[in-house]
Amino acid sequence: MLCAGLILPCALRAAPPTGIVQALDDVFIAHWQAANLTPRPPADDATFLRRLTLDLLGRIPTVGEARAFAANRAVDKREKLIRALLASGEFPKHMGLVLDGIMQEKHAGDAAFSGYLAEAIAEDRSWDEALRQIILAPREGAEEPANRFVLSRVKNLDELTIDTARIFFGAVSYTHLTLPTSDLV
Repeated sequence: MLCAGLILPCALRAAPPTGIVQALDDVFIAHWQAANLTPRPPADDATFLRRLTLDLLGRIPTVGEARAFAANRAVDKREKLIRALLASGEFPKHMGLVLDGIMQEKHAGDAAFSGYLAEAIAEDRSWDEALRQIILAPREGAEEPANRFVLSRVKNLDELTIDTARIFFGAVSYTHLTLPTSDLV
């Protein structure tokens, strides 16, 4: 329900928020109040459907999908749409491509690697398992898709080290910065 918490304002939810949804709402509300911000009103149904379909599936909704959503009068239709799109076969494929671009950057576009990511998402594989397979590559069977991250960088160990640290550990490279020698004393 995390997506619903980020997308659906309390007034539009079928039930009051609980757990993580309420915790996220509280964080956002506190931030808005501290920054003296007023959130924009909720998006209309057509805008909601278009934004959500673009974000989760990487495409605009079909005419049929738009008509069906507009005709749906259920109070919880937005939450049900979120669940349906996340459960669709299109979601893992799209997110596999998105993650491929984020993780691979200039090496992106490897269908086998994005397919591996899509498969991990579709199988609801834990990220620690999926990322461990990527970082610990290469293993037996150098053609395994998870190996592609390491194999595409193995000829340049600086690139491999920097990309691994940045992507998997959130580290930022400061190799472009230099300190005056007087600061080292």
